Amino acid sequence: MEQADLHIHTTASDGTVPPEDIGRLARGAGLSVAAVTDHDDLTGGIEAAAHAPEGIRVLHGVELSAIARIPCHLVAYGYDPAHSAMAEIMEDLRRRRIRKTKIRVRNLADNDGIILTPREEEWLFSQNSPGRGHIADILVKRGLVDSVPEAFVHYLNHHHNPVSPAVSRIEAEKACDAVRRAGGIIGWAHPLGGEGEEHLSPEAFGEQLDALLQAGIRSLECYYARYSEEEIDFLTTAAGQHDLLISGGSDYHGTKKPDIHLGMLNAVSKPVPMERLTILDALL
Repeated sequence: MEQADLHIHTTASDGTVPPEDIGRLARGAGLSVAAVTDHDDLTGGIEAAAHAPEGIRVLHGVELSAIARIPCHLVAYGYDPAHSAMAEIMEDLRRRRIRKTKIRVRNLADNDGIILTPREEEWLFSQNSPGRGHIADILVKRGLVDSVPEAFVHYLNHHHNPVSPAVSRIEAEKACDAVRRAGGIIGWAHPLGGEGEEHLSPEAFGEQLDALLQAGIRSLECYYARYSEEEIDFLTTAAGQHDLLISGGSDYHGTKKPDIHLGMLNAVSKPVPMERLTILDALL
């Protein structure tokens, strides 16, 4: 049975595997198709696709920090990475990420008395897509926490270390328009909630879906490593009702999420036939 994983992160954002190694690892995991979707960064996907080994198709993608009615993540594929519309939103998102990360660094100092050294700050802001994951790496190296997830829980959660969505995210309509102009397909990533996030109720999901449909999404990430079969059934039903393409991915981050492996598209690690990801018909 051929399988695909369309949600993978690399060292170009907050993963631990270099982009050029993704194709080899994905092939070893038995995948036929893989897609790199680094946070607010196109370079990892381009590099991974360029180094795809024989026997596997590696697609480039991107996960965008957006806001419609509430904050969300959008994932895009099939766009022209050299298109000016993509360059514009990537530059906007990079400025926002830098500003957001500076606020988080200040919050750590003000709320917890944790002051980064000049060398730590230099490393942090040298990253392609600086964010919470990189700050968490620093806290782990200092021995303040044992893992990145622990750093998120104790120091970098949205309540203890808040950053206004207006600072850190672009409007979903703007993201959808840019990807459409660049010839791509954009959809809602982990629509019931991502890693460490409280899952949306059916009512809240419906309200947010309506807002994103108006913004212009064309797909829904129905298969996801943290979702139960019941949640996946709920999402695939919603996709069918709104004529949305179905995507799916593990949200693989390497050793930062050691319990999530490549190709894991549900909470019980049950294999998912590639044909269930209808977005592939439009991408391959």
